[in-house]
Amino acid sequence: MKGDAADQRTSAEKLEDLFSALARESLTEEPVMVEDDIYLSISYLLNKAFMDVYGQRETSSILDETLDLLRKAAGLLLHLRLAKIVKRMASDGTPTALTSEESIVATRVEEAANLAQLILDSISEGNTLTLALLRGSPHLARYTAVYVKSRTPEFYGMDLKIYGPFREGDVAVIPVDNARTLTLNNQGKEVTVIG
Repeated sequence: MKGDAADQRTSAEKLEDLFSALARESLTEEPVMVEDDIYLSISYLLNKAFMDVYGQRETSSILDETLDLLRKAAGLLLHLRLAKIVKRMASDGTPTALTSEESIVATRVEEAANLAQLILDSISEGNTLTLALLRGSPHLARYTAVYVKSRTPEFYGMDLKIYGPFREGDVAVIPVDNARTLTLNNQGKEVTVIG
């Protein structure tokens, strides 16, 4: 019985953390500091509540509605924080008060923004080869060494990283698809590294 009281107190604290974070989040323009494991705690709480509710012979519509309220509150917290993160990233960079899960999303948003810029640049420059390569699988980039034959401005690689600028005679390790583009444009030549 004592273990149940500790579990109840922990559940009550987790509920308080959720609703407190939601209240603070709704009052600011920037993401507020929250515990890094808040989403994990909420998930645990929902899982435990779900098991408690559906482990009973009879379910209650009040308990079902309570679980639904918890899910909605957690979803609203995540939605509010991600909206702020995306807005901040669009203006001046990634905010610092992120949980691990939000950092994953922020990284993907940044990658998507870089990819969108690469596509816009390719369209405006008439770079049909890059657009054709993008229709493949840009996240499965392999790398190769390239001897640079002429000055090459910086560019986005298929892995969404920035490469260059390069001077004649430079040797660089870049994604294979980008190396092919340099070769086709007579700006580089793939080389074999013997080591």
